[in-house]
Amino acid sequence: MKKYIPLDEVYSAIAYKPVPKVPRRAIRENVAIFADVDGIGDPEKIGTVDDAYFKVLKRQISSKGTDGWTKDVDTILRASKWDQSNKEYKDLLETVIHIIHNKSDTDGEAVSILAQEKVARLGLPGLENAIQENGSQIGEAGIWNLGAVLAPVVGACFSNVEELMHSLYNYSFKINNVGVGKGELLMTMFSNGIKGESGDLDFPSLGEVELKGLDGRPGSQDRAFQARTKLPEFLLDKGKSIHTGQGIQSAHKKVIGAREKLLTPIKKLIDKLHNQDIDQFDNQLEGAIESIGAISDTRNDMHQESLMRFVSKIQNDLYDPKRYDKRTATSIENHLNKYVDALQTYIDAKDNRVLTKKDNPTWNQVVQNGYLNDYGLSRDEYIDSLTLMVNHDLSDNSMNDVKIALNSILQDDAIDKLMFDNDQNTLKKIIATLHLTTYAQHHQFKYLVYMNDKTLNCYTFQFTNNLVEDIPSIFEEIGALGSKLGISLGLDDQMSKGIPLSLKA
Repeated sequence: MKKYIPLDEVYSAIAYKPVPKVPRRAIRENVAIFADVDGIGDPEKIGTVDDAYFKVLKRQISSKGTDGWTKDVDTILRASKWDQSNKEYKDLLETVIHIIHNKSDTDGEAVSILAQEKVARLGLPGLENAIQENGSQIGEAGIWNLGAVLAPVVGACFSNVEELMHSLYNYSFKINNVGVGKGELLMTMFSNGIKGESGDLDFPSLGEVELKGLDGRPGSQDRAFQARTKLPEFLLDKGKSIHTGQGIQSAHKKVIGAREKLLTPIKKLIDKLHNQDIDQFDNQLEGAIESIGAISDTRNDMHQESLMRFVSKIQNDLYDPKRYDKRTATSIENHLNKYVDALQTYIDAKDNRVLTKKDNPTWNQVVQNGYLNDYGLSRDEYIDSLTLMVNHDLSDNSMNDVKIALNSILQDDAIDKLMFDNDQNTLKKIIATLHLTTYAQHHQFKYLVYMNDKTLNCYTFQFTNNLVEDIPSIFEEIGALGSKLGISLGLDDQMSKGIPLSLKA
């Protein structure tokens, strides 16, 4: 005779079938509770409770009897390693039992079999298979649902399956003041996974698996955050014509000085022509002065095109060689050229400004300022600058692998699009790729699962821990996911380990 029925036989017989419920009764406001102590005397009335609490109370009593299932839940949690180094394990156990009491009816026999399978770690392959099989899929095709995967196992033991799974998924607790991520408890209870040592979960054939929820940050070091100061330093060291805020102010002062030197001979010319009773050129000369003033008034919006338009108008207004003596004409021409040069320098400085510590910029501002502008970097220099986005310390060989991989994904005019077209999406994908791949390599994860806390949809990123291979493949996956993967360029002093990513499905 079998000691117990194999769990797979239980599931095949009752999967997706409702757990037998307590016989239906008419809903009433209050229920009287009586106790019969060993059949001695008449049953004693204990008190009256509302109908909802009566259902919970009945589940509690039935679970704690000699044949109750609470001891099996304890076995499941201990087999999942939630008791190890956990001073608050008793609270965890009581909370899980309380959740079940409030959400579900229970098939004690099925829970007992689940406990035995959990200890043996021989069955319950559903979740492990889902993680592995979907790890080879790319884009939306690789999105799978945790609830659908676990429902057959949960439904064999409990009623109200969906609500129970969401309650266990969202239960937040700590072990020795270290927070446990959402979903970890649920996954271990109904699969052959256990609490991991380095990653969140450990599976027999997959090893360590990392889990991330909404805004999950793939990182454990703050190397990328240091780019807030190192990227401007890199650009100032490598760039050919890069300016800081102080340099821009200096360039603007030179514009003001050159303007005043230009206005002086023009005004002298006006006075000279007036003294000669020649006033037919007043409009032209005054127009030149107005154009010069207009340039100064619009300095924040001045660009190369508008500068050339102003210069052309000034030259037209000033040009009349018959009325200029040679000395005056030469002076105006020289000062105009110096004024135009000063304006050009100012525009170049403004358009190629690097944010430094003096500007007190955010990490996001530094990153976009550094990578979405043309600072005269060569292709190799630009790729070197991108290595500052790696969020873990790597060996020289591994960092060289990063450069090789970046060269492979940034083909054709990709860098030009970043520098000249403000291609923020590509920049986000590059940084997300670097954070995911180097995080996985640092911890030697083969699988990282992103989860949507509301829908319980999941996506598996699979790694070889070879950066030359992983970076192009993960970059492709992120592109294939499109809007399904939210990427934020957000690092700060408190959250500096990796940019937040979210599965939007």
